[in-house]
Amino acid sequence: MKKSILVSSFFLVVIVCFLWLVFKPIDKKTNNQEDLKPDQATTLNIGSIKPSNGFIPIAVDAFGGNIYCELSFDANQTFVLDNMTKDCFDKLLKNNPTESDPTNFGLNFFNKLLVDPAQSIVKDLWIRYVKYTDQVILTHKAHSKNQANYINAKKLVDAIRSIRARFFTPFEIKALFGASDKIEDYELVVLKINESTGMTDDEIEQELNAAINNLPEKSRKAIKFNKDFNDVSRKVQEIKNRGGSQEEIRKERLKVFGPEVTERMEAVDKSRVQFKNQAEIYMQKRGEILQRDLNMLDQEKSIEALRKEIFSDRYDKRRIISLEKIYDTEKSLDILN
Repeated sequence: MKKSILVSSFFLVVIVCFLWLVFKPIDKKTNNQEDLKPDQATTLNIGSIKPSNGFIPIAVDAFGGNIYCELSFDANQTFVLDNMTKDCFDKLLKNNPTESDPTNFGLNFFNKLLVDPAQSIVKDLWIRYVKYTDQVILTHKAHSKNQANYINAKKLVDAIRSIRARFFTPFEIKALFGASDKIEDYELVVLKINESTGMTDDEIEQELNAAINNLPEKSRKAIKFNKDFNDVSRKVQEIKNRGGSQEEIRKERLKVFGPEVTERMEAVDKSRVQFKNQAEIYMQKRGEILQRDLNMLDQEKSIEALRKEIFSDRYDKRRIISLEKIYDTEKSLDILN
């Protein structure tokens, strides 16, 4: 089991992403355009509207920009502290358009968009959150030269979590960081397992299952789906290798994913087969063009015309261009199998 975990591409991605997130420097001021939604520009008075679906979107800052974030409110319009508050704070830090201390930027934001008692509560949290992130940045810098491994990652995570107690109550810590901490704990376990040389298979399974069971529901479902997908993909490939039927493949998928996901997978299969057939025709005709006595410009024009003739989808055109170099080296499209 341990070996299978070690070679799992999913776990490797988890480890690489986690180490990058843990040891990367924090930049409070970045221009993340995905967080900016100009079409959402509208000033909201929390005291005068009824929350929809348990939260209220907030989308105008005091400096004329548009920052889309969400705060949770219950049916009585009472502010609810949760991880959405942290997400909103992080967006304000990233999109602060001023060169000054972000504290005033956030205070102006909430002054404009909230009314008491929510305004005072959120502003107090915001002031403390900015101070907290300042300390986190210093802690990252202090650990930045350490080797990226489990021991150092755990030390950095523990150091950051200890800082929180100076700025937040236990209730606030759980509400703001509880969900992300569970994901972080899982990533630490994966990192520990992959670096370990002395853990037995039973110990690995026990520790990994405990970490998975502690994850938020969405994360648990994502991991389960990934595992199921990898298992079924392996079985499907085995069926293909021995010349099995499409009905066998369909039954294998239906057992795990049900009819809706199975149909989507079958649609992807058909699309892949179609693209591969088109790619084989394209490469053959492209090869004929390359054999002609043409200058470079005419050669490129002829190949471009061939692409337009065979591939109508822009994405497929980009794919075939990226595959040309591979094909010229390998003389095969096995990569598409």
